[in-house]
Amino acid sequence: MLDIHAALKALPHTKEIHVVAIKNEVKELLFIMEKGFDQEAIIKAINLETNQPHFEFNAVDEIEAVVDYQEPLEYLYEPNAAVLKSGAFKSLALRFDLSKLAKHTHLYTSSEHKKEFPGKIYVIEKVLHYHKKKLKPHITGQKANVKTRNFPESVSQLKKEFKINDGGDKFFIFTTFKERKWVLECKIYN
Repeated sequence: MLDIHAALKALPHTKEIHVVAIKNEVKELLFIMEKGFDQEAIIKAINLETNQPHFEFNAVDEIEAVVDYQEPLEYLYEPNAAVLKSGAFKSLALRFDLSKLAKHTHLYTSSEHKKEFPGKIYVIEKVLHYHKKKLKPHITGQKANVKTRNFPESVSQLKKEFKINDGGDKFFIFTTFKERKWVLECKIYN
């Protein structure tokens, strides 16, 4: 799909970019242009048919933003597809006062619940180091939803390796931070 920042360079006079998703699947990128417009474009991430709020930011603010990195705290935040496509990785952290787990992981954490977050919010129940032999007794044969973020193995490989059955209210999120692999056992925050 189109790189938004490359498109901004190629399309002068862009006033707004709308990244439109329906039920967390990006469907359209809309560029609103105005003759003579020479300011920074506003990027809006919109996830229709969900109860998630829209998120908007300025492309230059994203480039200049500085975020903190933190090990998982009580809550884990996973941005929706529109936000991820928009590239709002640092702006999102600043707006909601969140820390990122790692630069390329795009998962966020805090000790406080941020209810207006545009994505999924999980409660972290356990943080497990990814060591296959030690991990097997904890997760093998369980019913859970499996996700990966910045992790070298695919969801299907992990489900097969640990004999995890799809479903239930438990999530195993396999990820990387502090240059090590981890598994976050979570539940969706209600």
